[in-house]
Amino acid sequence: MGGTDAALTGPDLVAGIAATDLKPGEKLLGHANGEAVLLARIGDDFFAIGATCSHYGGPLAEGTIVGDTVRCPWHHACFSLRNGEALRAPALSNVSCWRVDRRGDRVVVTGKVERELLAPTFPIEHRADNVHDVVIVGAGAAGYAAAEARVRLEVARQYPDLQLGPGMFFDHGENKWTLLFGLPSLLLNRNHGPITEAEANRTVAGARFTEQQELVLSELDAALVACSGGLGRLAAADSLAAVAAEQFKLVSESFERGETSRLDVASAGVLVTTAQRSQLIAGVGQAETGLALESALGVWLDDDSPSRWPDPTDYPRGQPVGERDR
Repeated sequence: MGGTDAALTGPDLVAGIAATDLKPGEKLLGHANGEAVLLARIGDDFFAIGATCSHYGGPLAEGTIVGDTVRCPWHHACFSLRNGEALRAPALSNVSCWRVDRRGDRVVVTGKVERELLAPTFPIEHRADNVHDVVIVGAGAAGYAAAEARVRLEVARQYPDLQLGPGMFFDHGENKWTLLFGLPSLLLNRNHGPITEAEANRTVAGARFTEQQELVLSELDAALVACSGGLGRLAAADSLAAVAAEQFKLVSESFERGETSRLDVASAGVLVTTAQRSQLIAGVGQAETGLALESALGVWLDDDSPSRWPDPTDYPRGQPVGERDR
């Protein structure tokens, strides 16, 4: 996995750095006790977490800080800067969290915060140890992540020193998530029943996720085709309207010179009106296909975005196409 075996770089955070070296919203890569550490400043507070993404070894120091979180630059996993918790897929495991002290004008990383594997971030008031039945609701990535976490929990109970690889990763070639179901061969004589049951549940969750993903991708493909067709029809309507407007201009100039009749001007005007009507219909169709694409993507473009979809009101009556701001 990239990034896990790289040489340590940056300052020794155990020795500390000047507080003024980091401005609010900034981060730096350093190391502490032989491990790569990411130090970030949020307001007047400093936080330190492991610098390597738990999903595929991405360098978090090259990621983006959003609020009190950091996003991995490789597959956009999200981690809390406050405690190292994995907040968004594809990361399922937390990164380490380090204590940070302010000593005068210096900031020092003092040690790693020990935390139980898969322990909840927030305290749970009622927790029964004899609960064995778990219901996972949903067929998306969160449902699969829950099933994956159950597998990791059962493996950790019997093999606390065993490190599992990522449960899923985003394939940029195929533009979709790929699930990894394999577990290393467990040869020790231990009770594999809970692990086997958790694996079976994960397989079911994986099948549901894969089915849901294919449905979403099919809907997205159909929306892309429809939107592309809508763009083509709108471009053709714009072109025809521009030609009609130019033709109307030429006929009008010819009439002023006494070379044509009013009937010719009227006929050219009808063609302009017809072209503008087709243009309006194409604009409405493109707006509808754009809305369908946004729905499939789950992303809504701001009205001020230069790439927003055409609005039918952008086609005022009687305004020549060539004069309209596109």
